[in-house]
Parts: sequence; C-alpha cells; structure tokens
Amino acid sequence: MMTGIKNEDVKDAPPVEPVLKDWLKFVEDGHYFCAHNVMFDYDFIYKYLIASKLPLDNMNKLKFFCTVKTAR
Repeated sequence: MMTGIKNEDVKDAPPVEPVLKDWLKFVEDGHYFCAHNVMFDYDFIYKYLIASKLPLDNMNKLKFFCTVKTAR
C-alpha cells in the first residue's frame, strides 16, 4: 500500500465530479498550480476532468510550481 489510505477511510467521500467543479472554481483566477510532485497531481486531476467531461480551460492556463524540485 503506497499511501496508507484504506477504502474505509474514503467510503463517505463525495463523488469526484462535484469536487472537481469546486476545484475549478477555486483555481479560476489563479496563476500557479503548486504541489509536492506537481505533475503527479496534475495528471491525476487532468484525467478525471477529461473523464467527467469538464472544461480544461482553467487547468491549461496554470503554471506549475513543484515543491519537490524546489527542495532538491
């Protein structure tokens, strides 16, 4: 197990589509996507945006800032 997250930990989590809609609103006026290993998160979110047929406009305009790269 890579993360230690179990099915029981997320059994009451909301479906991904409404969460992504909220996230897209959150990044709407943003300039950067900052994360620890940003490309992992980007790929994960991007694939779910496509699967959910949600717009990619907000995602595509963000610049990346990777804290892993910065820490190294």
